[in-house]
Amino acid sequence: MTATQSNPFHTQGVSYSVLVEQQPDQSWLATTLNRLDCQAKGSTRQQAVHRLQQMIEQRLANGEIIQLKVDVPVLSHPLLELTGKYEDDPMFEEMLMEIERERCKEAAQLLEDQ
Repeated sequence: MTATQSNPFHTQGVSYSVLVEQQPDQSWLATTLNRLDCQAKGSTRQQAVHRLQQMIEQRLANGEIIQLKVDVPVLSHPLLELTGKYEDDPMFEEMLMEIERERCKEAAQLLEDQ
């Protein structure tokens, strides 16, 4: 039996963003910056990163990452109820043009005042 046949799971390289920090006691702490939530400490930077890599590999060997869809309530903004309220109003375009004219007048007045 080959290694592929004995292990039903296919493996592939996955990259993780890792924060590596030197601690006040001069040890090093490597932490994944994602949902895996792993952290390893070592006396050197390399040791901390190596331990973190081993921890991630061990966790993934004993489990699996899945996608889970969860239905959450959708909160509606009160102004959304007004969306499209005037789309069939024959005066809507005229109102928009009037608003634009007023804004232009105000902008011109501001320029004159400077």
